[in-house]
Amino acid sequence: MRSAAKLETMMRRLTINPAMSQQEDSFPAGSKTLPMTAQETKQSDSTLPTSEPSPQCIAHQEVAPKCCAIGRSPGNVKRPEDAFLRGLRSMQATLKAMSRESRREAIGQLSAALRAKLLRFMEEERADEPVVAAASAKPSTLRRAPRRLLRGITNSAAVSDHGSPFVNGWPPSPHGRRVSLVAEADSQAPCGLKRKLWSGTAAGGVCQVHQGPSGKTLYFARITVGGIAVNSRATGCLQVAQHQRDILQACLQTRTGDHAIRRLVSPADASAMLLETFGGRPAGPAEAGRQEAMKAVSQEGMTGELRQETWSFRALVDARAWVGQILSSRTVHSAEEAVALRRKLEAARGQGWEALRLELSMCLPERAPRCGAAPTSGSNLSVRLAALDAQHVRQQRLRSLRAQGRREQAEARAVAKQSRLAHRAK
Repeated sequence: MRSAAKLETMMRRLTINPAMSQQEDSFPAGSKTLPMTAQETKQSDSTLPTSEPSPQCIAHQEVAPKCCAIGRSPGNVKRPEDAFLRGLRSMQATLKAMSRESRREAIGQLSAALRAKLLRFMEEERADEPVVAAASAKPSTLRRAPRRLLRGITNSAAVSDHGSPFVNGWPPSPHGRRVSLVAEADSQAPCGLKRKLWSGTAAGGVCQVHQGPSGKTLYFARITVGGIAVNSRATGCLQVAQHQRDILQACLQTRTGDHAIRRLVSPADASAMLLETFGGRPAGPAEAGRQEAMKAVSQEGMTGELRQETWSFRALVDARAWVGQILSSRTVHSAEEAVALRRKLEAARGQGWEALRLELSMCLPERAPRCGAAPTSGSNLSVRLAALDAQHVRQQRLRSLRAQGRREQAEARAVAKQSRLAHRAK
């Protein structure tokens, strides 16, 4: 790539710039001894400052955000390192547009130092990337999204152990946010908007909630096992929520005997594990081989802390075949009740949409009106069920259109084949 040669030259200039050498982690060891051509040396000499950097510039380097270990100048002063950052960003976009083979070949042509800088730049860009929000998007865009947040998603949603979003069944709203991870607040935040803050291992993560018009931020741990979402209490401290996540992961992973909770043998095993962990039931004969691991966790205090915390549960059911969503039950505070709800929903799901809808009418969550929303006539539950029915009709229509399209394609292929055979026979 032509931009790679420019970046190599710019990187060499920056490595010999005394203003940049004050940063300890400016460039990897060995990058300061890169050879320079006579033309590059002449060009770099003309761009080097003739005096020491000003105290203001040095002070700014100490507090400026680090991206590839390059400081940023105050104001709108153009500096070589800013151009280097723009070059890295342009190279990242170019590589992204390439095919896999071309991208691998292009990266192989870069020097080791430039590859390291590009990799670090991409990692820091990804770490600093803000949560994607669709508050400014058009409502039609949200309605067409296959996995969308729906109107009034303020206190109900879930996420699976592999990070796929679970949403509830009520109509779409332009005020919602389309995110990769949504979560449920406790009853203290009925008007919060959920979004992903940090996702841990495949077993769960930490989510954040913006509470009502005040904008207060709350955090809580979330994990999903066997179709049941387990949430910790909401707290204003991120460290407390991370500790709650660690408690969940340590206790549940110990009972599964595996570091991947989603690898449970069956939903029955998952339900038994949840009942034992949160319901206080004694371990059965199948758990006898795991007692040593349980003792190790108990010694660390994890099990005791889990008993002291307050946990809430939601049962999830996959209704994508009918309404294109994974639906969630109301919040309960008992593992036994959550497991019972899950079994009822799964049994109804096996009988079809009508049976599942009937069961949902008894366990869908009751939601308080949104802040600033006008009061509506009728029951919120009736509105949600009507929205699910409308979505079911849309799904059936889409399925019918897809089937018709497949039939037309098959007929067109058959006609084309007969035409070719007839032409060959002549």
